[in-house]
Amino acid sequence: MSRYEWRELTGDERSNFLKLYQESENKYKLFQWIKSSPLTMYLWVLFVMMLGLFGIFSSSCSDEGSLLSNFFLKIVFFCCGVIGLQIVFVAAHVKAHALFLEYDEHVPGSQRIQERPIYFYAFYHHHHTQSDNWAPSLGYHDKKNSFIMEHEGARNVIASHWHGFSMLTSKTILMVLLFVMLYPPLACYFFGYEVGVLLLPLAHGWQHVKKERYGFLLSRLFMILESMGLVANGHDHGRHHVHSSPTVYQDFSSSGLYMKKIDKHINKWWDQAFYAPDTTPYDYLKPFVSLVYMSIGVYVPLLFCFI
Repeated sequence: MSRYEWRELTGDERSNFLKLYQESENKYKLFQWIKSSPLTMYLWVLFVMMLGLFGIFSSSCSDEGSLLSNFFLKIVFFCCGVIGLQIVFVAAHVKAHALFLEYDEHVPGSQRIQERPIYFYAFYHHHHTQSDNWAPSLGYHDKKNSFIMEHEGARNVIASHWHGFSMLTSKTILMVLLFVMLYPPLACYFFGYEVGVLLLPLAHGWQHVKKERYGFLLSRLFMILESMGLVANGHDHGRHHVHSSPTVYQDFSSSGLYMKKIDKHINKWWDQAFYAPDTTPYDYLKPFVSLVYMSIGVYVPLLFCFI
């Protein structure tokens, strides 16, 4: 028997988990606002689009060369931002799953489970089924088959991802503004990152909800992304929900913007953490993940300032 195993929660553990989640939600007013209605979610998307417009039309006194070369540079910045988001997501995803396995820590007032709401939606995602949907407001499932933004649970899941990974929240928006002031074209980098954030929960939901719930435009977009291999289909993602493997979880990138060719390397990293001696998987992974956050949020844009 391995050190850590996936298991279902008891009734008391479910109750404690919901109390923990409520503690987390109460801390984040922005999250509460984003998820409050479809309108507030569209307003958040509009806010992100404004960053993109600023990036597209921005210039810098240090800009030299043709308009075409500057536009190409912004495209590169944008693509790097999207890739950066996926790197951050995978690192955070692996770390979160490590904490999932510490079931005894999931009690109210826990000092170890000090996480944003996104953590609790991810945990719930792996500890419920459509037939045992014991906290409907935390899941995608909708018996009425409504548009994904109209269903409270799905809207909450999407908002938790947007709030959990965005750099435009209270803790990091000042850093983003500072970089953009120093070098305005960097807005394209952060815009690419934020577009990745917007797509992230929809890319995951694509494998779990009926396609018609996405509406005409979104469903066509994700069909294209799936055909390009940038979004996993249900079969690709299925292994991530097989909890009986020796190290419980596998194929972490299939939950976001798909990186199938490097998933096996991510699996090896996870396996290494799972079997690391004299430490928990979470404590083993945490410094690496912190470095990823710093690299994508600070070191990469700082490097771009000198291009």
